[in-house]
Amino acid sequence: MNLFRKSALALAIAAAAGSASATVISFDNLAGLQGSTFTSYTESGFTVDSLLGKWLVAKNYGAPVPDIFSGKGWGTASASIEVTGGMFTFGSVDLSANLGNASYTFEGSLGGVSQFTQSGVRSCGGCNGLFATIGSSFSSVVIDSLKISITGLGSSYNVDNINVTAQVVPEPATYGLMLAGLLAVGTIARRRRTS
Repeated sequence: MNLFRKSALALAIAAAAGSASATVISFDNLAGLQGSTFTSYTESGFTVDSLLGKWLVAKNYGAPVPDIFSGKGWGTASASIEVTGGMFTFGSVDLSANLGNASYTFEGSLGGVSQFTQSGVRSCGGCNGLFATIGSSFSSVVIDSLKISITGLGSSYNVDNINVTAQVVPEPATYGLMLAGLLAVGTIARRRRTS
């Protein structure tokens, strides 16, 4: 019986824990020249799509280059992107506000239902080209969609290094195998006890 309990506990912990894989969407393989239109980019199973405003490819500076940018200087005071790619958590993003502040909002959703909203301001009166890492206050909340919205008061704002962690959810077949293993261990333990 002791063997059965230990095996059951080990299998339950393994199934519940799942696994996670941290990823930084760094735009390292972003195609296009400086100022060319950005619409979509995929890296490590995650896709970043332009939702609102005009996003452009940045090759002049980044954290490191390349990254994406938008702003009033290019006809867009407000712009949004969306990150998708299965279930994940959001850790942080690097944001640059050029020649003025930029207000940002992070909206995480799961199955179309809002899970969190975080807003703030990247203050940067004269720090053209300097990035700040903005951490998520909801880094343990599992989502399947992250919307990053920015309104810039300066000339432009840049986004780089979106930190996400993929959450692996066991398939139903995994639970079936776990149950079969528990039954086998239970049967063996019962036979040993009656012998």
